Amino acid sequence: RIIPVDALLLTLYCLRLPSILNCKPQVEYLRKESLGHTPNGESMPTSLFNMCLPTLYITVPDPLSLPILLQHLETRNKKLLACNILGVKAPDRVSYDTAPRSEPLPRSEVEMWAVRVAVTCLPPEIAERMRWCIGIWKNARALCILDEGLSGCLTDVWLILHCARDVQIRTSSSFR
Repeated sequence: RIIPVDALLLTLYCLRLPSILNCKPQVEYLRKESLGHTPNGESMPTSLFNMCLPTLYITVPDPLSLPILLQHLETRNKKLLACNILGVKAPDRVSYDTAPRSEPLPRSEVEMWAVRVAVTCLPPEIAERMRWCIGIWKNARALCILDEGLSGCLTDVWLILHCARDVQIRTSSSFR
């Protein structure tokens, strides 16, 4: 699976990468041709090129969760990361900011989000989202990603998913 990524993004956050400094795009001039004419009758020339971009092959433990991790590195938005993993929009009162923080979400906010996940997702979906959370964590560890907010966000998401599973279990046992 090929995932296009900005080389600068990887070099900023990942400590464990093969050397990509000597990789340069190869551009081959093909031909010059006209795209047509402007309303004034002037020719609109264009040049056609063949470009070969350097490819860096990276092996990660969980390729399916890599796009979510890469989007987080690009946006640095923990609320967006949490929403992507959880599959639901954040409750309005959840105070996820974009600045790195070390303290976990308050319990009331975790419970609000957990109820929303429990109502929206079936138990197999919650299990799948737990696997994504683990996969993102494994990929971050494999690439040695330096991001203060990532581990805190993954911890919050893990707690929300566990609480959502508990809500579903309590709810289903009350109907028996």
